[in-house]
Amino acid sequence: MSKPETRFYTAVHKLLPSSKVLHREKMHNPYRGGTADIWYSGTLADLWVEYKWLSILPKKALVNIEKELSPLQQQWLKGRHKEGRNVAVILGTPEGAWVFEGVSWETPLNPDTIRTQGFTKQTIAEYIKKRVQLDDVLANPHDTGNTSDLPTRSRDDDDVRPVE
Repeated sequence: MSKPETRFYTAVHKLLPSSKVLHREKMHNPYRGGTADIWYSGTLADLWVEYKWLSILPKKALVNIEKELSPLQQQWLKGRHKEGRNVAVILGTPEGAWVFEGVSWETPLNPDTIRTQGFTKQTIAEYIKKRVQLDDVLANPHDTGNTSDLPTRSRDDDDVRPVE
């Protein structure tokens, strides 16, 4: 039988688009410790996620994910974050889930935050998709009146001019 952490991220993966649209890869390496659990890759960016599972969410004590990460995992996540990579630790519990982006896992979290504002497996899947997939960001206007969300440069004083 699989571990709760594996069952949690497998359930999240079932809610993601097919692997033809959004690539995901388990990063198990018996020769090198610390690498994040899953690498997600899409048309927008990559995302490296370390999944953690707490069977029991504390009643009042702060949730300290730093204690759940091995020193090699902490070193790997900090190193990739410093390089500018998208990293996250996703915590699953029976009462909800939470996404710690970057190195925000270094700051303990009140368990009531997870209980009241926590993510579901569906919102975790949506978070991953939005972080790695371009989707309709450029194709659909979002109340801008333009055909793109990006600003246009149609001024005559554009600083990019051909050399005469």
